[in-house]
Amino acid sequence: MNGYKDFAAFNIEQARNFKRHLDAAINPKTGKPLSKATTYSRLMALKDFFKWLAGQPG
Repeated sequence: MNGYKDFAAFNIEQARNFKRHLDAAINPKTGKPLSKATTYSRLMALKDFFKWLAGQPG
């Protein structure tokens, strides 16, 4: 979603766009929109990843 830009170039609008992307995503098995629980799970996994990433050297 960010075109492999450096994390230092991140801005809040990229996060908002990702959330909109998840809200519009379709479950390929059911053909229905992703559930709120699935969207939340993905966002929390991403949050945990960023917390981990922030603690890495370099």
